[in-house]
Amino acid sequence: MHSQTDIQNHPAYPLVQQTISGQETLRWVETPDPIHAIRKTWIASAFGLGFAGVVSYIFSHISAINNRTPLSMQPSMGIKVATSLVLIVFIIVALRFIFAPLWEYLIAKGKVYAITDQRAIIIEQFPSYKQTSYNPSEIKFVQIRGREIGDIIFDSKMKTVIQYESIPGSDRQRTVRRNVRVDTGFFSIPIPSPASELLKQMKASVQPPVEKQKPVRTNYTNSSDRFRQ
Repeated sequence: MHSQTDIQNHPAYPLVQQTISGQETLRWVETPDPIHAIRKTWIASAFGLGFAGVVSYIFSHISAINNRTPLSMQPSMGIKVATSLVLIVFIIVALRFIFAPLWEYLIAKGKVYAITDQRAIIIEQFPSYKQTSYNPSEIKFVQIRGREIGDIIFDSKMKTVIQYESIPGSDRQRTVRRNVRVDTGFFSIPIPSPASELLKQMKASVQPPVEKQKPVRTNYTNSSDRFRQ
C-alpha cells in the first residue's frame, strides 16, 4: 500500500491534488507504463504499412496509365480531383495505423489514475484534457489482469461499433454493426494489487438496501378457525 510520503513524492501528485476536494483523502496515485500500453498496437502498425503499400501500388499504376494516355483521352478534371481526394483519405488512414504505437504512447504518458477515500479517478491529458470519476456504487466488480504490470477492470459494458469488412467474392466492402465489450479500469499499471484492494474496500462500503419483509398474515376460512390457533 502506498504511504502518504510515496503519494506526495509521485510526479502526478500535484495534478491529482488540484482535482480532489479538501474533504477527500488521496490513498493511491499511479501512471500507466507507456511501453506496456503500446504492446498490442504493433499489429495495427504493421497493417498500416501493408495498407500503405497496397495504396501506393494501386495509385502509382493509375498515374502511370494516365501519363501514357493521350491528353484527349485522359479523365476529366473532376475525376482527377476525386481520385486525389480518395488518395488523401487513404494516406491519412494508413498514417493513423502506422503511428498507432506513438499515439497510444502519448495517451499513456498523459494519463493518471488515482483513488481517494470517496472515488476512483481517471485523468486524461492527451489529445485533450478529460477527468472521469467513479463513485463506490459504480464499481461493479474488481478484476486483475497481470502481476508486475497489469490492468484492473471494475466495469464492462457492451458498445455498438461500425466496422468494414470485405464482401466474399468481390472487391467491395460493406459496413457491419457489431457489439463489442468495452472495459473500464486502470490499464498497464505497475503492481496492480494494492489499488485493487482499495477498490474492493470501496465497493464493499456500499451496502445493498435491505428489503423490509411484510408481516405474515394468516388466512382464516371461517370465524371458528381463529380460536383454534
